[in-house]
Amino acid sequence: RQAPEVVAGPTLRTPLHAPLTRALAVSTDVPTRLTAHLAGDGVDQTATFHGVRADHDVTLLGAKPDREIAVTLTLSADGRPDLVLETAFDTEALPEGFPSREIVALDPDAVEPGYVLLPLESDDRGYWLAAIDAWDGEVAFLYDGPENFGDVRRTPEGTFLGLGVGVQELDARGELVHRWDDEGGPTDPAWIP
Repeated sequence: RQAPEVVAGPTLRTPLHAPLTRALAVSTDVPTRLTAHLAGDGVDQTATFHGVRADHDVTLLGAKPDREIAVTLTLSADGRPDLVLETAFDTEALPEGFPSREIVALDPDAVEPGYVLLPLESDDRGYWLAAIDAWDGEVAFLYDGPENFGDVRRTPEGTFLGLGVGVQELDARGELVHRWDDEGGPTDPAWIP
């Protein structure tokens, strides 16, 4: 049997408020399981996305600023050879005014791989939510939004829940999922009174 065939994509789009993130879309002629590998200077991330579908619309995380990122996509269908696609993207440098970071001590035996989530604010620039790689201090996710977003928690669904204008829930693309406050209205699909 033949490998799956691409009928659309792959396309990579940079979300408005998440400059290191990429929205990936790719469609195949048969339902497939998608695995994406990101590689670049200090970047080595693999994600296997749940579910088998013909149309994939997923979020790629883990890219770091000012890098060229190679992306290898593997689309698998039962009983068929895998389809492997190559693409790439470049990430921008961190925004002007972004706080500098310096690791002053690191005990590799005491640090688990992962990220530290930090809400950051600049008097003259704005607000950010950054996921900092615990091993190298590099930013691996950045929400560059229009308002403060603090006291943030990651939900089991992979979204971010925090305080901004009311309580807000953002997805990994920096897009508003829900907002709980007393200033919205029924025409806003994300608003919950």
